[in-house]
Amino acid sequence: MAINKERAKEILGEIGSAYHPFDLSTGVPRQAEHVEQLLEKSFADLDTIARQAPLSDRAIQHIEKARRLLPSMVETISFFWSMVSISLKELDLPQDIELAMMQNLIPAFYLRYAAGKTKKAVDRKAILEVSEKLLLPLREPDGPLSTLEKDQIRHLEVIAKECAGFFQRSSSCVEGRNGQLALRHHSQHNISLRQLQAATVTNNYCIKRSDGTTAAERFFGNKPKDLFEHLLARLDLPARPAKRRPKRTQQKWLLAA
Repeated sequence: MAINKERAKEILGEIGSAYHPFDLSTGVPRQAEHVEQLLEKSFADLDTIARQAPLSDRAIQHIEKARRLLPSMVETISFFWSMVSISLKELDLPQDIELAMMQNLIPAFYLRYAAGKTKKAVDRKAILEVSEKLLLPLREPDGPLSTLEKDQIRHLEVIAKECAGFFQRSSSCVEGRNGQLALRHHSQHNISLRQLQAATVTNNYCIKRSDGTTAAERFFGNKPKDLFEHLLARLDLPARPAKRRPKRTQQKWLLAA
């Protein structure tokens, strides 16, 4: 029984490692089909353990619930690569530089993001070392970026960071929304659907970081139209408030008596 629990923990770790557009141990790009195969194998291993060990109904329900997320996880990887492809196509780079972006620069920045979310210091160090190895060929005097000006290289770095961030944004596009809702639900358990929708729009289109960007702007890569101007153009003006009724004079019962 203890062996099965340990193996289940290992498989959960494998699922976490597999759910990335790049191999964390090598930086090699992973397409959606490859990620799907890795996740399917891990879930199949979990099913085997579930059959062997006398798991509770609740534990089995958790496994089934996690497995139902598999199509969405694969779609997220596909979305990531679609966004990367669009970004690189707009740059119209020479083939060798585009290849360097795909195989070195973007995965190097992605691994840095992933390392920042890794709990164990040993794993974090290993991922950062792989990131550094990916950058080494780009720093060579005769590397693929050696013919570019410094400003051009900086621009490619900015694009590579944005591309690396597509997966972070697509898998957590509301950026802190869950934590905010948890705090609200702690004291206010009956938030209506309309309130939730309005709060989500406000969070994504109004709240800004220190750099002046909103979650929607970071997700789509473009600054959206002003939310309040959008609402003013589409909503009717509110009606005039009702006239205040005069206060009733308080009767002086003691004097009347």
